[in-house]
Amino acid sequence: MKGDTDAVKASPVPSTANTYTFAWTTSDPKVVTVDNGAIEAVGFGNAIVKAELMGKTAEIAVNVVATPPDDLSFYTGASQLFHPASGFMNDPNGLFYKDGVWHMYFQYDPNINATNEGKCWGHAVSTNLYNWRECKVAIRPDENGAIWSGGCVIDERNVAGFGKDAVLAFYTSYDGNKVKNQQTSLYYSTDGGYTFTPYSKNPIMVPDDYDIGFRDPQIIWYEPMGIYVMTLTRGKAVDFYQSTNLLDWTLLSRFEGAPDMAKGTFECPSLFPISSGGQTKWVVMACSLIIDSMDGRSGVLYYLGDFVGGVFVPDDTDTHMADFGATYAGSTWNHADRRIMTSWLFEYKHWLQHYNDAMYRTKEWCGRLTTPREITLGTYSGKQILKFYPPKEVLAAASAEECIKAELSSSSPSFKCDPFTLTFDASKATITTKGLMNDAVLKVDDATKHDILILRGDYCAQIFIDGGAVCHTGLLDAR
Repeated sequence: MKGDTDAVKASPVPSTANTYTFAWTTSDPKVVTVDNGAIEAVGFGNAIVKAELMGKTAEIAVNVVATPPDDLSFYTGASQLFHPASGFMNDPNGLFYKDGVWHMYFQYDPNINATNEGKCWGHAVSTNLYNWRECKVAIRPDENGAIWSGGCVIDERNVAGFGKDAVLAFYTSYDGNKVKNQQTSLYYSTDGGYTFTPYSKNPIMVPDDYDIGFRDPQIIWYEPMGIYVMTLTRGKAVDFYQSTNLLDWTLLSRFEGAPDMAKGTFECPSLFPISSGGQTKWVVMACSLIIDSMDGRSGVLYYLGDFVGGVFVPDDTDTHMADFGATYAGSTWNHADRRIMTSWLFEYKHWLQHYNDAMYRTKEWCGRLTTPREITLGTYSGKQILKFYPPKEVLAAASAEECIKAELSSSSPSFKCDPFTLTFDASKATITTKGLMNDAVLKVDDATKHDILILRGDYCAQIFIDGGAVCHTGLLDAR
């Protein structure tokens, strides 16, 4: 079966004390529950299921054998891109890493023709950032409204009181039928992020003005001040809030250095440090539907600077693009030893014009996420930048057909990757794409050679130039 519930093959073997041992084939089981007679499983390991039969209660020891299911819709790689088995998906949410598992939540609606009021948090897990297993829906709409975007943090200090290492999911509650339609709420998990319980005092934060947006919280621990810091978007600004218990929050500071955002507002913000060669810089990342320098396109952008005393001080007012193509709502994994990002495959202009293309939807599902990318600090064209490049796990797992390497130079300025072509113009220091639905002229440095990596799929080509100094997610015409 697809979606929330695994197909179960079980044979009871009589044991002692009314205990039956079951063995079945599933993809990634860890936590087992019984709901209306259905056994649902995620993770790895053994579990005890309490069952009732003919008025008698028994404990059933479940021994899990983890093997891939026959239905490969549970798995996606560098070329296919993750999508749900059914329903609608957009922003990645609540990313965190724990005990060898990459947890990825995402905006989800079981109805492929999604509404803002129906949004949930879907859930998928991976051990290698390449193969993904879709789990049961993690959080569904409640009395405070739909479950919009947000982030997770592991409460390693048990400051919130739900238990050490509880997973706290912060998100925007949205109820379109009320005036107060964007508030911050909290769910928590005590089983590693597989099932969640609502906080009894939701919502935990409400804005002073509902007209300019108040959404998409992300949380990090800030060691210099001994506080947790939450980022939230407020129109064309990012607000930073502080807390010592993850429950009570006060405004810390605001960042409004976004001159390129004249026509669009921020969404899905985040704050995180990035280090290289003994130097640490702080990053404010966000996205916007309309970016002036991108000719009205949408995209993921970032600012580099320092975070001093709870105030973000940008190095300059330049708006850097994480990708010049079809990526949106970029989000990064917390609690990992690296900073890894994924995004929604989305471009505002293209989405409006070609919403029904196969790259975005089929009869069963709608929405894809980009391949995860590792973020590193580097320099390019004499400026400090972030580089975005597939992590080692993806490169190791991708096939030769998916992962294509090339080099462009003055003597070999063109490379064809059917149906598109990359062309290097040394005099202008540009690489131009031709044959994509969202062709672009990409500015590169003045080197005479440029390394190219292409993650090639049926509907999308993710292009990484010079180790990810310049990235372009190109859409292929699927019609």
